[in-house]
Amino acid sequence: MVKTVHKRAAPVVAFGVPVDPATIADSVVIMPPAASLEDKQLINMKLMEVYDNPDVGYRPGWSDSIVARDLGVRTEWVADVRSLMFGPPGSSPQLDAFFEAAAEAEKRFADLRTEQAAACRTVDSMRSDLEKLGAEIRTNFAELRDFVANVQKQGEAIKTGLGR
Repeated sequence: MVKTVHKRAAPVVAFGVPVDPATIADSVVIMPPAASLEDKQLINMKLMEVYDNPDVGYRPGWSDSIVARDLGVRTEWVADVRSLMFGPPGSSPQLDAFFEAAAEAEKRFADLRTEQAAACRTVDSMRSDLEKLGAEIRTNFAELRDFVANVQKQGEAIKTGLGR
């Protein structure tokens, strides 16, 4: 793969050595910044407030991502400091209860969706059966109406023939 590199006005310097941008390989990987000592100290202080112990983990309402958001740092940094200095993330009873309730709600919703689909199929089948039955009743009624009209005509003809 050929990569187009635009020349810069100022020379590029890497490790104190001027580098021609045209010679930089396509496979250069840019690593995310590492946590500074200050960042690690800040994370450590926050973890001392919100992390109970390795058996319990975080106090209710806290996690690696919530600590990271609270401090404005990367979640990976919090996870690194926590695992090195405190222990595993453990589980928060609040989050466990939430995830358990969410899983139950998802299961109930899926069950309800299945039941609703079955009910719709039943209603569709019943509608089809009722339409067929309605057509059959209309046909039978028309035949009976014609039969009664024919009997009435015959009755009139008999009455006329008997002179009544």
